[in-house]
Amino acid sequence: MKCPKCGKEISNDSQFCEYCGTKVVRAGRSSDGKPGMKWPWLVLGVMGIVVLGWYAFLRAYGLFRLGLLIVAVALIVLLIRKFVMSRK
Repeated sequence: MKCPKCGKEISNDSQFCEYCGTKVVRAGRSSDGKPGMKWPWLVLGVMGIVVLGWYAFLRAYGLFRLGLLIVAVALIVLLIRKFVMSRK
């Protein structure tokens, strides 16, 4: 495995690069090295349930358009935040 910062070869079980000291993060793995659950799917599932419940509530009380506006603004804020954070 290679260090993401300096590019030097390091052992697969390293937590830090022995050359530059960068912390090595392995995506999709738990702390014991076994494949872990992909957290984005868990987050998307929970968000889906919340959105469906919110949708049913807003439809029942006639506030559907207001709900769509709030969701649109929230999505725009999240996209801008993700774009700004990815540029750092």
